[in-house]
Amino acid sequence: MNNLRNCAECGRLFVFVNRNICPACIEKEEEMYERVRKYLKENPGVPIQEVSEKTGVPEEKIIRFLREGRLEATSVAGGLTCESCGRPIKMGFLCDSCREQVAREMKEIAGSSKLAASKEKERRGRGMFIADRIRSEQERK
Repeated sequence: MNNLRNCAECGRLFVFVNRNICPACIEKEEEMYERVRKYLKENPGVPIQEVSEKTGVPEEKIIRFLREGRLEATSVAGGLTCESCGRPIKMGFLCDSCREQVAREMKEIAGSSKLAASKEKERRGRGMFIADRIRSEQERK
């Protein structure tokens, strides 16, 4: 029963599937999303603060909907900015160029760790399989 968790929103115990909130809070969140989506459809380009005031949905939730890509930042004045460079973005956390830079750096890190592993393997020699090791220990006895 290690799948039991407390809901991050209300604190109730629930069976964790893939989100840190219980089914009741997921339903409430979906209702909030629909209110925000409907308001933005009728009033495109308004600031997040106004959307929050008119719909009763906290600004943090609206920003999360934007970051998750459920809403497009172009429908909200002020929108989102890249957490790395500060450029305006439509969704997510990084702009395209910062995301590409992170991907390049990750490839470099992965490449250097593979190179280090291969050098370590060469340094150790070919190595011995476990069966060979057991046989050699039995022969010694």
